[in-house]
Amino acid sequence: MILWICIHYIRLVVGCAIFKFYNMKKLKLDGIYKHYKGTKVRVLGTALHSETLEEMVVYIHLEDGVMWVRPKKMFLEKVEKNGKVIDRFKPLNPKVLIKPAKKS
Repeated sequence: MILWICIHYIRLVVGCAIFKFYNMKKLKLDGIYKHYKGTKVRVLGTALHSETLEEMVVYIHLEDGVMWVRPKKMFLEKVEKNGKVIDRFKPLNPKVLIKPAKKS
């Protein structure tokens, strides 16, 4: 029984790693993204779900400072809005958000 559990666990971990390598867009750690509903977020890192070992994205809303976690697959997926297929979270150039102060 223990051998079966070990083999099953190894297959799960290897399967997740292969799926992640071949099927995921690249996630920018510390990157700034815009949610399709308009909220801007900063990616803090990734984590694993304790039961399923699914890779999760840990991020913070820039407007209110609330931290969230979402499956990486969902974070990087496309959604339909007004009949168009768009990214759920679109990467932003941080230069757009922060403008340097003018020198006097």
